[in-house]
Amino acid sequence: MDVLIGAKRKKFTRFEVSKAAAIAKMLAPQWAFEAINDAMQWQGAFGYSKDCQEQKALRGVRSYMLAEGSTKIMKLIVVREILGKEWLAYK
Repeated sequence: MDVLIGAKRKKFTRFEVSKAAAIAKMLAPQWAFEAINDAMQWQGAFGYSKDCQEQKALRGVRSYMLAEGSTKIMKLIVVREILGKEWLAYK
């Protein structure tokens, strides 16, 4: 994959792209969960009521952490790309 960075073109292997995508999929839901949780806490008891939109957003983000390629799987992909397949516990 070619990417233009500044004035230079840089080639990335599919493994580098896979690692970057796994890192993004692992971290984005965690950061979103923390941000929404903070917003709910600022609102006090209203933040946990069904009338609060953040409560619905928190459940949605939580589903990404569980279902959409769970964060545990993303961690395994990142570790595999960093350390190599020979360090995996499963084979």
